[in-house]
Order: sequence, then structure tokens, then C-alpha cells
Amino acid sequence: MADLDALAQAEFERILITSPDRLARKYVHQVLLIEELERYGCQVDFLDRPMSQDSHDQLLLQIRGAVAEYERSLIAERMRRGRQTKFRAGLLLPWVRVPYGYRVNPDRPRDPKELRLEQAETALVAEMFTYYLEAGHAYYTCRIHLPEQVELHPGLP
Repeated sequence: MADLDALAQAEFERILITSPDRLARKYVHQVLLIEELERYGCQVDFLDRPMSQDSHDQLLLQIRGAVAEYERSLIAERMRRGRQTKFRAGLLLPWVRVPYGYRVNPDRPRDPKELRLEQAETALVAEMFTYYLEAGHAYYTCRIHLPEQVELHPGLP
């Protein structure tokens, strides 16, 4: 969608959108966006069925918004179940971000058949587990002993 700063500078007079569900899947968001756009003097037109301020058109917009929201939840649930089924069948890796010590095929990052171990990194992980278990160190002290060149995922201590 257009940058709101550009709208505030009146760079847009009209926005054409295929249908309301392309603007937002939730009716509430559709209304808020349309109101915001109109506040900046930008007219919103839907190409598949032009809408007016007529109460019948507004009711239709609400109904279409509710249907789009329902469809979105159905699609999300089906995708979740599909991923879960693939995971249980061993056809999908459980993570989105690849853990340290592993490499995947960039074209098929969730395919278990494409998973490889990075030998140097897995040796370091094994060493860290040994350090943690043998000496009874806290998790944080293990991180302190990592070589400086080791880059872990952002957000890890």
C-alpha cells in the first residue's frame, strides 16, 4: 500500500484495488484504511464491484469483509494442518531458522533430505555441551567461552 506520508502530501488522488479483501482481510482494517485514505483526500475504488456510500453497498462491503476474514482463517488452519502432517511424516523440518551447526539447501530449506551437518560447528556444539555437563556450568558461562568469531542467532545471550 502507498506510504501514508505520500498520502498526506496529496500525491495520490485515487487508489484502485481489485477487491476489498486485497486491501485487508479483516473488515475492521478495511474500514480503518479506507477512512484514513479518505481523510487525506484519496478516493478508494474497487475494480470488481465499484462501491458507493449507499447503505446497500456498505452492507455488501461488511459482508464481503466478514467472508474474507473467514476464508483467511480457513486457509491458515489448512496450512497449519498440512505442515503438521508433513512434519509428523518426516517430510518437513521443525524449524524456520536453521540452527547453528546445520546447513540446508537454500531452494528447499525445510526438506530433511537436504539437511547437512557443518562439521566444525557441530564439534563446537559438542564441546560446549561437554563443558556444560562436566563442570555443571550455567548456560550463560558456556556462551562466554565461545570463540569470538562464532556468530549465533540474534537474540541469544
